[in-house]
Amino acid sequence: HCYYYYYYYYYYYYYHYYFITITIIIIVVVTAIIITINIGSINFSVRKDISGGRWLLGMTLCHIFTTADIMLCTSSILNLCAIALDRYWAIHDPINYVHKRTLKFVCRTIVWLASACISVPPIIGWNDWSSESLKTHCELTTEKAFVVYSASGSFFVPLAVMVIVYVKIFLAARQRIRKNWSLFDQTATAVRQREQISVSKEKRAAKTIAVIIFVFSFCWLPFFCAYVIIPFCSKKIFENCLINLIQLQIMQAFIWLGYINSSLNPFLYGILNLEFRRAFEKILSFHGYFDSLLHPIIKNANIFKK
Repeated sequence: HCYYYYYYYYYYYYYHYYFITITIIIIVVVTAIIITINIGSINFSVRKDISGGRWLLGMTLCHIFTTADIMLCTSSILNLCAIALDRYWAIHDPINYVHKRTLKFVCRTIVWLASACISVPPIIGWNDWSSESLKTHCELTTEKAFVVYSASGSFFVPLAVMVIVYVKIFLAARQRIRKNWSLFDQTATAVRQREQISVSKEKRAAKTIAVIIFVFSFCWLPFFCAYVIIPFCSKKIFENCLINLIQLQIMQAFIWLGYINSSLNPFLYGILNLEFRRAFEKILSFHGYFDSLLHPIIKNANIFKK
């Protein structure tokens, strides 16, 4: 029995810290992507907005800008999916989770390959750009097939995955909370207290998931809906200069809303999850991190030796 409990405690603490460290690494990657977006894409977007929507940096830089913008925004969104899947694996199969390094590597590889597959096609011919228009304007292609393909891969499919995975996480967390509390005293007072705490934890978990999904959808849904709808509208609608200007301004506002979401994600995940905040502090400070990592295991090992 001692060996069993030692095994349990070892895997509990190892899984606990390994889970947080891996998830934090993914969030740090997302943060690095966001910094790149801020330095590169947003800088070019500001220049374009200041010049009244005109592109003054040439065709080559336009291609680089649009490709990098699509790739980085897509990878940012797909990394949020990776975080959701990482949490689900950690909750669903905690013992084997720590050994799934190959699966995590494959997941990260898929994120970047998918981002490249979505962002590169326009510059190799899948577009409706004209060389004349690219001299003064730098816009996303409105080629219908590509728009549907890129919007699905960049947003709608990841959104569906996130919703399904987070619902599964919530249900698994609720089941685990109730299962853990069922091991305690079953007196009337204990049952009432247990139910109150259980309901409180479930509400907090539901609130966290709801906030993440709501903020993500609120920031990106307007842009991707407009991005998909506009190519299928009659071009006669946009022949009027005023309507065309309004459409460009609205699209630009939606793009900036998406940029804001990318900037909010590290703070959002940190604020909503206490363990992430603590892990961030330990990783950033480094001091005592490995001691704190090993201390619970050593402590429990010493207990069972006695």
